Amino acid sequence: MSCQIGVWNIRGMNAVGKVEGIVELVHRKNLSLIAAVETKVWGGNPNLILNRLCNHWSFCHNSNGQNKARIMVFWDSTALDVQILNIQKQAIHLDVTMFGSNTKFYLTCIYASNARTERKYLWLFIRSLSTSIKAPWALLGDFNTCKEMGEKVGGTLLQANEIRDFRECVNETNLYDISSTGCFYTWSNRSSDGRRRTLTRIYRVLINDEWAQVFEHTFANFLPQGISDHSAIVIKWKSSTHSTVTPFKFFNHWTSHPEFQAIVEKSWRQNETGNPMMRLTAKLKRLKEELKIWSKIHFSKLGTRTAAAKASLERIQLEIQARPTDLLLAVMEKAAMKNYSELAQVKEASIRQKAKEDMSQFGDQNTAYYHRKIKSRRAKNRILSLIDDNDNKLIEDHEIKVEAVNYFGKLMGTEPETAYENRLEDFNFEFQTIQHEEADNLELLPTHEEIKMAIFDIEDCKSLGPDGFTSLLQKVLDFGGE
Repeated sequence: MSCQIGVWNIRGMNAVGKVEGIVELVHRKNLSLIAAVETKVWGGNPNLILNRLCNHWSFCHNSNGQNKARIMVFWDSTALDVQILNIQKQAIHLDVTMFGSNTKFYLTCIYASNARTERKYLWLFIRSLSTSIKAPWALLGDFNTCKEMGEKVGGTLLQANEIRDFRECVNETNLYDISSTGCFYTWSNRSSDGRRRTLTRIYRVLINDEWAQVFEHTFANFLPQGISDHSAIVIKWKSSTHSTVTPFKFFNHWTSHPEFQAIVEKSWRQNETGNPMMRLTAKLKRLKEELKIWSKIHFSKLGTRTAAAKASLERIQLEIQARPTDLLLAVMEKAAMKNYSELAQVKEASIRQKAKEDMSQFGDQNTAYYHRKIKSRRAKNRILSLIDDNDNKLIEDHEIKVEAVNYFGKLMGTEPETAYENRLEDFNFEFQTIQHEEADNLELLPTHEEIKMAIFDIEDCKSLGPDGFTSLLQKVLDFGGE
């Protein structure tokens, strides 16, 4: 199941080429919904667009009959069921359901005012929506203000107070930018005067945690501006219905489990053949498989188990209210408290390591913060698109996979076109020489103590490579043998 939606500030629908530009965008990108902002159409007349689309398209707008429509939304009613929940001067809030999958989400189409005082009403509206929305939610459009200081180039210098209101709204509502490709700056005044030329990022897509969880592979493509001075945005996502193989990841909190040291020592003492590097690789591979089985027994479904432990503790404590002198309940409460505390600590340590935060720098648990850090890191690490040798942009997963394999196959699997046939002595190089004693020291093998010192200097959460182990595992192994 997939869907594409778009938004574009067209700066007047009656202008030459604007309607054709919107219709062309719908057909070229196969959009199921498009929001046109700053339409400047009296009474929200939709016929300019509907006459050029199929007859099963529907629409809504925020014109009251006396003012020009600032926002117009068009959607394919055979693909989407759209319910209009709220219409404001600066926003239209929709309840959208995709036919076929019955997947539901909220969509808020934004065209913020140029005046900072008026935008404050938009921020209040977004805050009020956030208190009741517990489902996937995306806000997209022209926010008419930057969110970061680095989102403006040229013109008057961006001041911190200009972005403060928007930043506070985004932080308080736990919204964040969607992963994106394409243009960074979304508006330009197109001035040829170097002193006046200005580019800003005022167009964006914000999502909540629920959206990121349900639509895991969401991303937005910011297109070139074309006939407008604003970039159009095309949003594409696929619901996370397919499963992927999760790579092994070593969690440092495993080392505090009473069984951990014995498992590692038993696995490590088994003999392997081959050179030292082959023996080390074989031992790590065997240990990894044993830890996979062991961790599933003790650390799987931590969220569910922690919630159940907390519920059990609360049930016992309620029973104590009815039977305060029951010593058996007192013993049960103590055991339940210990179980819940241990699970909560393990869960928090796991989340913090995934977010790559130093545990010593934080006090109380803030699960929402760490989950946002994890999602942000995963989004940054994802490859959303590639450009092939023919300058074609690839966005489908299978296309990206094939292109990556082909690229590195050509890079690493072919002979170089040219090679140096001359001997090194034929080149006129001037090298600075060192003493024989210094040269001998360079060839010395490192001692076990030097290796151990180097390992212990590495931070515990730093990964040593693609095997999934952190440096903490290396620190608990006995380096005296191999």
